[in-house]
Order: sequence, then C-alpha cells, then structure tokens
Amino acid sequence: RVREVFCIRRPPHTSPLRLAMPRLGGPASLRRPLLGVVLLGCLAHRGADTSLGFGLPGGEPRLLGHGAAPPRRATRRAAGGQETDIDFSRRYDDLLSGEAFSKKATKTFAASGNAELLLGLTLVVGSSALFGLAYNALGQIALLTTPGAKPGLDGTEGLLIQALAGLLSFAGFFFLRQRRTEALRKMDCEFRFLGLEYERLDGTGIGGRMLDLQDRRVMAIFGQGEELEAALRKAAAYRRRWETSGILVVAVAPSLPKDLAGRWLALARAPEDWCGCRDELAAVSGGGDGGGAVGQGCSWIMFGKTGRVRGTSVGDSFDEVIGFIGVEDDLSLRPKRAPGVGEGSDDVAEVTRRILAAHDTFYEALIAGDAAKMRPLWATAAAGGAAAAPDPLIKQRVPWESVLSEKAAVLDVVDVDVVFTRPDLTEAAVTSIEVCAGSPGFLNEGGPGGKGTLLATKRFRLVDGCWLLDSHQTIPYCRNTLATQSLRCNCNGCILLKPK
Repeated sequence: RVREVFCIRRPPHTSPLRLAMPRLGGPASLRRPLLGVVLLGCLAHRGADTSLGFGLPGGEPRLLGHGAAPPRRATRRAAGGQETDIDFSRRYDDLLSGEAFSKKATKTFAASGNAELLLGLTLVVGSSALFGLAYNALGQIALLTTPGAKPGLDGTEGLLIQALAGLLSFAGFFFLRQRRTEALRKMDCEFRFLGLEYERLDGTGIGGRMLDLQDRRVMAIFGQGEELEAALRKAAAYRRRWETSGILVVAVAPSLPKDLAGRWLALARAPEDWCGCRDELAAVSGGGDGGGAVGQGCSWIMFGKTGRVRGTSVGDSFDEVIGFIGVEDDLSLRPKRAPGVGEGSDDVAEVTRRILAAHDTFYEALIAGDAAKMRPLWATAAAGGAAAAPDPLIKQRVPWESVLSEKAAVLDVVDVDVVFTRPDLTEAAVTSIEVCAGSPGFLNEGGPGGKGTLLATKRFRLVDGCWLLDSHQTIPYCRNTLATQSLRCNCNGCILLKPK
C-alpha cells in the first residue's frame, strides 16, 4: 500500500488520478497526516534569533562558524546578560502580517502567550480539513474516470464536518492573525521609547536612555508652556512618593524653570522625538492626536519596568497614579517629618513651620472629632478657596459635622513633606502618610505589621496672612493593598470616589 502511494511507475490501464489516490482504509484523519505533519513542523520550527514568520531584514546573510553564538548574543554575554546595542530603528519582515517590526517586539509577543501555537493549530486543522475535501473531490473524479476504483470516500456527514471545521479554523486563524498584528504594532510603538534619551535634573546632569532604567518605572508628561509647568509643580508635591514607588518623571519640553529639579525629575532630550513616538502610539491605540496633549492640557504615559505602557491619561491626578503603582516598603516606620522639612532659620523654613502647624491642627480636630475646631481651617468661598468655584458634587458630599461625628481611626501621621507650588510662596502642598489599622482577614493579607497606610495630600493657600486648607484627599498607599477608592474633601465636606 505504501508502494502504491509513492511509486512513480504507472501500472498499465491506470489513469494519472489513480496514482494520487492511496488505497488506505480507516478514518479520514489517518489517511491525510502528511500535509498536517509538514505544516506543523514548519510552524514549530524557530531559529535561534527568529520567531514565527520573522526573517532577517532585507535578506541580510548571517555567516556563523560551527557552534558560534550570533553576534548580538555574544555582545549580550559580554555585557553581563543585558543587550546594550539594541537598534530600535531596525525592522524585521513578518510573514504572517506582511509588515515589519522590531525584534524586541516580536520576542516579547512570542513569550507573552500561546498565540503562535493557536495560530499553528488553527492552520493545521483548517489545512487538514481542506486536504480532506480535496481528497474526496479527487475521489469523485476518479470514480468517474477509472473503472473499478475504490478510493474510500467520506459520507455526507463527514464532508459537512470537514467543511465546518475548515471554515471555523480559517476564521479563527485570520482573527488571531489580525489581533496578533495589532498587538505587535502597539508593542513596536511602545518599545521605540526605549531608545529615547533623557537628562536628570538632580544637579549631576547624568543622562541616558530609557533602556538603561531597568529598575525604575517612567512617567513621561507631555504639555506646553504654563500648563506643563503647573502640572510639574503639582507633581513636585509627590517628590518623595515618586522615589518611594520607583518612578522617574520625564518632562517632555525644551526647558524647565530652574526651581523644578530633584532626583525624581528628568528632562527629555530631543522632545520632538518623544512627541513623535507618542503620536504614533496614540494612532495605533486609537487615541487620535496623542491623548489630548495638544490644546487640551497635559497628558502622561506610564511605562513599566519592561518598557510596556501601564497607563495613559490626561490631567494631574498624580496621587491616583502613585496609589495605583503602590509601594513595597513599610511606610508606617518612617519618621514624623521628612528630612530637612521645616529646619533652618530662613524665611522659607519659617513659612514651612506655619504650614506644618496648620497641618497638625487639622489632624488634632480630625482625630478628636471636633467640628468647631475644623471649620476655621478651611478657605471658604469668601476667602477664595476651592468652594469659590461651583462644586458639582456638593449634594453628594457628607458635611463635616457628620464626618466628625465619630473619631477618625488614624493611629499616626508620618513622613510629612511640604512643597511650595508657586514661586511667590503663596500656595503649598503637604503630603503625608496616614497610619491606620490594617489587620489581615479573609482573603486579605493585611498591611505590614498589621498596619495600613494612606497617602494624604493637602493644598494650602495663604489668605490674609493665614494658611488655610483648600483641599484634602487620601488614597490607599500600602503593600498588599489595591487603591480602589479615594477620599476627596473641601470646605463643604467629603465624598468617596473611585479613581479614574
């Protein structure tokens, strides 16, 4: 029987179609293994430096000695296991999508799931069904042209099953192929940021590429003029929190005011390249003109340690960003005040101590449940506070009298930091860590040491020589805790919101 399938010699009185029809019995799946095996072998084969459907750029030859490592791998070994010569401008042809992507994007996608295996499986199943239908078609022709032929055809039910399997398999193949192409496009745009450069604004002037920040996350803030400066001054209030969460803020702008500096901040080199990558990412992700960064305020992009995008948004709710990233340290062990805050004899230190006194009075009233002591601390509409603007949530807010009807469960307030958000020292932001009970429970590991921590942000305004509160907000900021709610307060009361 095997000789009948592969024999080249044609027996007498036998049509050419007779040679193509193996006389094997049994199920159709046993009569058509050859094509499936070949296709599966082709799909499963991968070279040392390529993945499914990818080749060298422009047909570039690569000659290696027997047992020698590829040049890129040898460079990675010399660098201690990390590639330092990645060229993010090079693209490699992808046979499945008909497009070109960077090697890092293709390797990351190949390692992120079983999409390639599913693509190969759907293609094998669809090809096998198509081969079975072709076999039966040739068998029908053989019955008409060759007297006495017995090709062993499938019944009507088998043909319908093969047709349905082929249709569903090829539909699944093209669907997975499209999703794969979209994912590779997005990954490719994200990894282009890794080749962009920055310069630290901590006084050292040290620069580098995003690729070098393997142990830190990066948040790139885009904007123009005064809007960008205002957003960065709000971000400066969280200077210690950026460091705690391992985030480097990169301002995409030609230059910044000299008073905006610190270990938490860096300035993008060649900002036009950063904006170009942002626009490409927005186009691939369906974000239009780059997420509203031009003409609609500031926007930001958060990159994880792997270089992938963790989130994008418009606005300056940086406490929600920090709460989402989280923290690994036990913040309840930190000292009462941040190092250097309120120390010294200059005018800035004196103003800082006045702000800290108002801050401490707020917590005395909060813990004691004293509404009469709390009211004078707020800047009302008459004083130009937050209530001067219409409050769309005033009906949903709980009045301070109801909020303070029970004492707040705040065990301690630590790591208090003061940052002036205006150069004339008339506005300031105070961030601190509120310590509360965080014992473990059912499906809850609890905080470290049985304590939970919250990130609190207060904004003060100088009104008639007095520092008054403009807003107060808290969000969970603790290990083993997911930030799902945020407390927002003003002079009208408090409301519990879900972070956007």
